[in-house]
Amino acid sequence: MTRRSIYLAVATAALATVARCEEMRWFNLEVNEPRRDTEVRLHLPMSLVVAALDVVDTKDLHHGKVHFCSHSSEIDWPAVLRQIRSAPEGQPVTVKSDDADLLVTRVGPIVKMRVDEHGTEGERLELSIEADLLDALTINSDSTVDVKALVARLGNTRGEVLKVESHDAHVRIWVE
Repeated sequence: MTRRSIYLAVATAALATVARCEEMRWFNLEVNEPRRDTEVRLHLPMSLVVAALDVVDTKDLHHGKVHFCSHSSEIDWPAVLRQIRSAPEGQPVTVKSDDADLLVTRVGPIVKMRVDEHGTEGERLELSIEADLLDALTINSDSTVDVKALVARLGNTRGEVLKVESHDAHVRIWVE
């Protein structure tokens, strides 16, 4: 192999590496819980986040899937998602239950959700998410979310993708 061929091979490999780095997406997460004096900030390659979801097995997260809202099992989440996807822009979707009321409105590329919980604290949760990400969001009938599919889809976007505001926590997720 000639010296010129070696230089050409090295230059090609370097350019391919630079091209891959330019395409690399970064997952960012900020969580602030003022009552607990807790602040979390993550800045990780998206590929690492997707790979980690496969191996994590905890009480709440099992290999990329998380079960939530066990106390509001009367809400048919797949039906709610179908209504949100098919609702015209600005047309609110409302779901009422004994535990909480859910109000969802699509405004341009953003879906805004508000959950007003009933009970002693009467907590309100407000959430904003890109409408395109709803295609990757699947919640089955037992309220299990495929987080890995959603995070993998985040790799195709840039900017803020999720913002949650409640009285005791603020969460922001964005991709760069």
